[in-house]
Amino acid sequence: KSFAPEHPLTLWYTQPAESWMEYSLPIGNGHMGACLFGGIEKDEIQFNEKTLWTGKPYAIGSRGKYMNFGSVYAEFEKSDTSDTVSHYTRYLDLETGVGGVQYTNSDGSTSYDRKYLASAPDSAVVALYKARGKEKLNVRFSLVPAKGLGNVTVKYGEEGSAAFSGMLDTLSFFANLQLVCSGRKAQMQKKDNCIEVKNADEVKLVFITEPSKKEFFERFKNVPHTWSNDKEVRFFASNYEEMCDISSYLEKQ
Repeated sequence: KSFAPEHPLTLWYTQPAESWMEYSLPIGNGHMGACLFGGIEKDEIQFNEKTLWTGKPYAIGSRGKYMNFGSVYAEFEKSDTSDTVSHYTRYLDLETGVGGVQYTNSDGSTSYDRKYLASAPDSAVVALYKARGKEKLNVRFSLVPAKGLGNVTVKYGEEGSAAFSGMLDTLSFFANLQLVCSGRKAQMQKKDNCIEVKNADEVKLVFITEPSKKEFFERFKNVPHTWSNDKEVRFFASNYEEMCDISSYLEKQ
């Protein structure tokens, strides 16, 4: 089946991005953003934040340099390839700011869907990975700092978290990732260099660059929540009734 965008102002492509500059799709919320690659075997969400500059105050002859922050990688176990999947589409809706990827595996038994959004109210980049059909999501997620940030160590937590922090010439930086997976037999385990998800129907991801926003992670883990791309509803539902209202709205889209 062919892709039918919800809105006319939508960019879409039939293969993953091969390079950042020419083909990745950008999302942003004013102070942080991400570029979407849409890989099938390995997905990359490359992220940036507007204050991440080198340089010192009053430095003569040097204005500093804007730095790459890093990437979140999702490596899929026993994945198909670009040559074997069908109905692959990578898109960016310019009206809603939602990016996405959708495709069907080689034997047609499972459809995969991803959505990405940079939320201004929550100061976060969020993503949702879904599998519908015979196969489940078996994915290794890793948080990788950019090389220009120096010797930075990523710490992985037991409950699906990953974080790193450091200091440039005058500015400190902070990055924190949280995953939540769902499914009857879904499992999530910390490894030395990744978070491993097994047998999941869905994986929700939230990424922040402000330490003051860490309380969102507790809401994200413990309060009912759902995906939203509507301007009038928040990404995080504050209670079960609100979650049902948002879910009902999304089912109609």
